[in-house]
Amino acid sequence: MLASARRRYGRILLALTAFVAGHTAAVSGVADASDRRLTLPFSTGETWYVCQGYNANATHSGEPSLDISYSKDSVGPNACIINSTTANASTGRAVRSPASGVAYAVGIDGVCVNLTVGGSVYLGHLTDRIASGTTVSAEKQVGKVAGPNSNNARFSHVHLQAHSGTGCGSSPRIPFSDGSHMRFSCAPDLTDSGAANQHSGLALQRCVPGSQRNDVFQAVGGEIGWRLSKDGRGSWETLRASGATTGLMVGDFDNDGVDDIFQAAGDGVGWRYSSKGRGTWQSLRMSSTTEGLFIGDFE
Repeated sequence: MLASARRRYGRILLALTAFVAGHTAAVSGVADASDRRLTLPFSTGETWYVCQGYNANATHSGEPSLDISYSKDSVGPNACIINSTTANASTGRAVRSPASGVAYAVGIDGVCVNLTVGGSVYLGHLTDRIASGTTVSAEKQVGKVAGPNSNNARFSHVHLQAHSGTGCGSSPRIPFSDGSHMRFSCAPDLTDSGAANQHSGLALQRCVPGSQRNDVFQAVGGEIGWRLSKDGRGSWETLRASGATTGLMVGDFDNDGVDDIFQAAGDGVGWRYSSKGRGTWQSLRMSSTTEGLFIGDFE
């Protein structure tokens, strides 16, 4: 059994070697940028809800912007629901910088953070805003949610939008996604399909800083396996070859008691999240510093 598994590992290693040879330049460049995860702009342990998603006809038509509220009851089919329960639910809560950079108070109630790594993020409908030109780190408070007023449709919430350039205003708006290098840690990849009110109803929870990190998949030296969390410093887990499908390795990446699938054959290297491959396909990124390592947030 072990010998058979080793032989299968060897075949997959050859596939990985071919993949790396043909894709090193493209993948290694993406790896550096993809590691730039934003921090959700509220306090650790809090859960907020997307009450108006991308391309919503109310005020987000044709743009990948989000409105988030502390009230779950604010989620509606087309826009945020405003009533006596939801209108004041977010008032006074701290709003934090999503990454390091320089923050500027803009407009009547907004803050634009020019990110150190490039691009910018706008946070709207705030009060007690940070002084313009302040250098901030991720999680630094940049304001508080303003109470209901004429500028926020009399509904306390935070408006979020990412920009490809600095200054927030004139550069194109881009989604909070891996592809845009603007994905939030502890959150799904918020791609933009063009669908109306996309991602509305999504619950966003701030995890403990550093608790969600890239894991490492190793495919060198006759071993195929992965290390759980914190960039390879966790426990080493050996993957098992699938008994049914050539080129698939199985392992419980997310520790939910159900095998996940890692594929390392043909022209793809990646993994499927939970329930033996029925989840979303995630492409792994080759490490820019260590040959033979692939990274992805398995758990």
